[in-house]
Order: sequence, then C-alpha cells, then structure tokens
Amino acid sequence: INGDTLVTEWVSENILEITGYTREEAMAPGWWYAHVHPEDLSVATAAHARLAEQGSLSQEYRFVRKDGSILWVLDKLAVLNDEGGQPTRVVGGWTDITIQREAMQALEASETRYRDLFENNPHPMFLWDRVTLRYVAVNDAAVAKYGYSREEFLQMKVTDIRPEEDIPAMLTSVANVGGGFHDLGVWRHRCKDGRIILMEVSVHEISLVGRATMLVLAVDVTARIEAERALSESEERLRLITDTIPALIAYFDKECRYLFTNRAYEQAFGVDRNAVIGKRLGEVMPPQISRERSPWIVRALGGERVSFEISLDDGEGGEGWVVVGATPGPYAHAAGMAHVRVELILVVLPLRFIGIDGFSEIDAGWLMLGEESGKYAAEIPGDALYGSGLLLVGLYLCTGMWFVALVLRTPAITAVSSAVTVLIGLFTGLFAILV
Repeated sequence: INGDTLVTEWVSENILEITGYTREEAMAPGWWYAHVHPEDLSVATAAHARLAEQGSLSQEYRFVRKDGSILWVLDKLAVLNDEGGQPTRVVGGWTDITIQREAMQALEASETRYRDLFENNPHPMFLWDRVTLRYVAVNDAAVAKYGYSREEFLQMKVTDIRPEEDIPAMLTSVANVGGGFHDLGVWRHRCKDGRIILMEVSVHEISLVGRATMLVLAVDVTARIEAERALSESEERLRLITDTIPALIAYFDKECRYLFTNRAYEQAFGVDRNAVIGKRLGEVMPPQISRERSPWIVRALGGERVSFEISLDDGEGGEGWVVVGATPGPYAHAAGMAHVRVELILVVLPLRFIGIDGFSEIDAGWLMLGEESGKYAAEIPGDALYGSGLLLVGLYLCTGMWFVALVLRTPAITAVSSAVTVLIGLFTGLFAILV
C-alpha cells in the first residue's frame, strides 16, 4: 500500500489465461486502472479507498481483456497489517464469473420480457395462489375488463368473480389441473357491475417463491359465442323456411360444388344433402341435366341472372318440365359456423297446371303428362300457355329475390320483395280466373 494507491508486487501466472496479459504487463504501474471497464472504474476505485478502513473487500466489475472482450470478475481483497497494526499490504484473488453474470443478465432480460408480456397483454391475465385461491397479480387488461382495481383484486379470491352455481365445477376443474398448459374451456365470469361475460380460460401451473401458482389467460368470447348462437338460430330458421318452400333450391360455389340443398331438391333428385355437399353438380346430376344446364350456369357465374326450362324424366316413363333460375353471387352463407362464398343459387320451380284432366303430379311437384296429354295440351290456347309461362317466370324471379333477401338479411330488399310477391300473387290469381 503506497498512500492511497496499490502497487502490484506479485501476480500469478494464470493471469495470462484469464486476461490475455502476461505477468510483466499486469505488474506495470496503472495496469489495473487502465483496464477496468470505464463504466465500473469509479465504483471500483471508491471501494479500494475504503479498503484500509474495512479490512476486506469483495466486489464485482468488468475488466477488458487484451483481445477487447469483457471479463466479469469477483475481486476479493484482504488487508495485511504490520506489528503495529498499520496496513502494509493487500492480498487478493480474482474469480472469473463471466458465464454466471451473462446467465443472470439473460435471466433478468427474460424476466423483463415475460413481465412485459404479462403486464401488456391485451387479454386479462392473472396469477393466483393454488392453495388459498387468492390473486397474487393481475394485469391492466384484467382491471379494465372486470372493473375492479388492482388493489381490490389482490384482496379477492378466484371464486369472487364466478357465479355461485359455477364454483363447484370450477374447483373440480382446477383440482384436475396438473403440470404444464391446460385449456379449461369457456366459463362465466362476473364483472364488478354484475355483468356476466364468457371467458375462454387457459392455465399453466408455475412455482412462484416456492408456492404453486396458477398463471391464467382469459379471452373474452362473449360476442363470438352470442354471434354463433344467433347464426345457428338464423341458419335453422333459414333451413326451416327453405324446406317448406315449394321449389328446389341449391347453392354452389364458383366450381359448381354443392354448398346447400333444401328438402324438395333432395326428394326430387333422390340425393342426401350430407352426401352431396362438396361434390360437383356433374357428379350428382345425370349427364343430360348437366349438359342442358351448363351454358346457362356459365352465364350465371359470369354475373348474369338467367332462367330456362328443362324436361326431366321421372324414372317411370313420364316427363316433367321445370323452370330453372340461376342467380349469380357472391353471397355469404353459413356452413356450420363458418361463412362460405356462394357464387350461384339455383331455384327450380315445377310447371303446375291445376285442374286440367290428364295431368298428374309426383310428390316432388313435377308436372307429368298422362296418356291424353297431347289431346289436352292441344286444347290449351297458345296465348294462355305463354301467359302462364310468363307468370311462372315472374313468380320465380320474385321467389328468387325474396330468397336472396333471406340470405343477405337486408331489410330493404326483404320489404320490396315481399310487396312484389303479394302483387304477383294477386295478379296470378286474377289472370287464372280470366283465362
């Protein structure tokens, strides 16, 4: 010890291995001061100034190796006194703690990242003690979602935000949670104002200060589930309506794959809706029908609203004529809980001539010509047939418009199409009486 400075008298040979400097270089005056990291030098020097008073010292700081890399050292020093009790020398040793400090820094950075993920997560997150069920920590999103302050949460238990009737099931579910991640499904939670919200809950058990703690993520799915419920009810109503309409209805995508069929369509063509969904029109319908419809469907897929007549064989030697309307898309259709793009809607209306002898109808509603069909057909005036055909086409167009309104759920279109339906119905009845 030379006044307020330390003069190096001896250095072990392994200084070269640790720092890259030789013993001679390390013993040069001012060597230690010149290579302590500049950001740590003032603190390390101040500690040395207290060494004589304290008698010993232990500190950590960074040291710049000869190759420029950083060495973290644990520097331990002890003062040796002479017979009179005066400090004369200092002995000490360095321990390379670079790996430990880098690991600690990585851990601190990781903890900071995870803390940020917890605090800044847009969804409510909680930490609660698995034994006491008390909240340990909550994030800002939980405070905003539930309406309780952070201080209020820390005085509460997990059961305090549950409807009373749900608590037994919740406790059972939590008791069955083991290590690792678990998706507990959707649960009802109660906000401070009494509102019930539906939360999709995921949990992960962690150890916090030696205690089993549950890390919980809760995602509000109230709007989604209510929308799914409303969509399911709407889809069921639409299915009920289309199954009672006296017309054959089918939806197709742009590749003419079936997306939907109503009951009349299935009965008329002898198909099962579950078996045809996803299949192409040509895979389900006889080749003759596919060929006859092809040019019209191409036009409809091109954006044109078209209607045409085709004849069908009932399989028993009879023949029926129908009016087919093709309405271009796109529209949104709910298939299960997913929305699919409808590019084409086909509506098939049977040509019915009520009260004319010689004509018979099958269950699907097709008009079948009997043995005397030629006789009675010849007796029907051409103008009447033409007029009836126009009325049926008009009726088809109105039905198609009304059906599209159901799909689009547009009040204006629904109101207009309903009014037009009534007018055409009245006109059809009047025209039938006059003819």
